[in-house]
Amino acid sequence: MLLCQDPKEKHLALLFEYGHTIGHALELSTGVSTSHGEGVTIGMLGASFCAEAMGLMTAADRAEHDALVDALEPQITIPKRHGEELLSEVLDKIHHDNKRGYLPERVGYVPMILAKRIGELHKPNAMYLEYVPEEIVEEAVKYVLERFGGRSAARGDSISQVARNIAPSVVSGNSLPVRMRSRM
Repeated sequence: MLLCQDPKEKHLALLFEYGHTIGHALELSTGVSTSHGEGVTIGMLGASFCAEAMGLMTAADRAEHDALVDALEPQITIPKRHGEELLSEVLDKIHHDNKRGYLPERVGYVPMILAKRIGELHKPNAMYLEYVPEEIVEEAVKYVLERFGGRSAARGDSISQVARNIAPSVVSGNSLPVRMRSRM
């Protein structure tokens, strides 16, 4: 239905991009091995990290969201060069993401689709794209790399003090309930 209304994914169908900003960057980084779907699934964990850090998603809603994503058991292989070199490559790919250009460029921010909770997307504008501070995006990528690179990040330590102190730049409080059809 959404693609009938927006076949080129320029407005409402951008909702399908949830998880893609970080997921695509991981998927396309040298030495990382994952499928597109699993990369996007892992990107959803990065998106929920950003949403919680910006105060758009509660810790309880994030825990529920992440448990649902974890149940899918997404697979990814992070190369041994895990560290600053890989982090830099992933962040560079994020800065060249295809969602840039839908909103006016803002230095220090990355446009992303974010959720408020399972089934409800954050809607700061008609394209559902939120300006996420680069510092929060970097923390989210570090979290995902540590989590899937063999080192565990404790849940309570997953959002750094830097991320906690950054206020959202364009938060209007709007959201879109997403209704799921049950499969028969």
